[in-house]
Amino acid sequence: MKDKRYLLRISGVASFAYILGNIVYNLLNERINDAFYSEMFLLIIALCFSLYFINISFKSINKVKGSVPLIIISSIYLLFFSFIPGILGFVFVRSLKEKKKTKLPIISEDKVGINSILFSILSILIFSFITFVMPRLKIHNFISSIILYAIIFVFIILLNIKNYIKDGRVFLKNFKKYLPFIIKRYFIMFATYLLVGVVVSLLNNGAQASNQESLNSMFKTMPIFVALLSCIYAPIIEESIFRLDIHNLIKNKYVFIILSGFLFGIAHVVNSYTSTSDLLYALVYGTMGINLAKAYYDSNNIFVSISMHFIQNTVAIIIMLFTIL
Repeated sequence: MKDKRYLLRISGVASFAYILGNIVYNLLNERINDAFYSEMFLLIIALCFSLYFINISFKSINKVKGSVPLIIISSIYLLFFSFIPGILGFVFVRSLKEKKKTKLPIISEDKVGINSILFSILSILIFSFITFVMPRLKIHNFISSIILYAIIFVFIILLNIKNYIKDGRVFLKNFKKYLPFIIKRYFIMFATYLLVGVVVSLLNNGAQASNQESLNSMFKTMPIFVALLSCIYAPIIEESIFRLDIHNLIKNKYVFIILSGFLFGIAHVVNSYTSTSDLLYALVYGTMGINLAKAYYDSNNIFVSISMHFIQNTVAIIIMLFTIL
């Protein structure tokens, strides 16, 4: 167990600065009324929890262990006022537990033969041509998007079927071992994705990515199609292309993870690019891609990253369901 009391210190200082700034801003700009006093009361409580985090972080580790219930309560409360500091509180509590390293099943990595390399190159070419080139050709106007998605789906599945069968058998047999790994990596991905997303959104004055706006628009008219596209097609096909096939071509861990994430990010903005600022959202999608690539590399099982991708997109669809329809 590592001593990570510094997380409480960082959380306390960050939330204290944010909440104090919020109080000062409200005092300078808000009219004095009942709502104002109610909000100030809640912010002052949050300020006290921030000071508590700073204070407890200087106590002995044994004293801190005895204060876990209050730390959890403080973290829950701070989540509603300064999200990241609240998360850091939970990360600290988690660090107090003796970690049992998850032992994932070892999948023997077959030597990548010429057929696997050719199939991977063919998968990438088919996906790239239909997804990025055809929309710029006149013939695209005469072919239904559903047919194009179906063509990609069938070809990518057939070209990678051997890997699906091999990884699928191991995944199903050892699902209980994979599940904690998937959940842990998903929350790490979600936290980094959210953090980068907030920064990019602020830089773009709150404007959404054009890709997301396009999905929102489609969801209003074709909710079932968009749900299937996001929850079934995207996890399987994008993970096959950006993780499985790229890894067949690039074996170096860091080159693979960075390139996989970079290409994944670019692929999500290139077709909907409208302005230079829109390219910033490639960083948001790229952050997600890097997390998925690392999860795939560490587990050596494509169904791990497919599962994480599925959870992420399903959560997004549920949010769209309540906010758009």
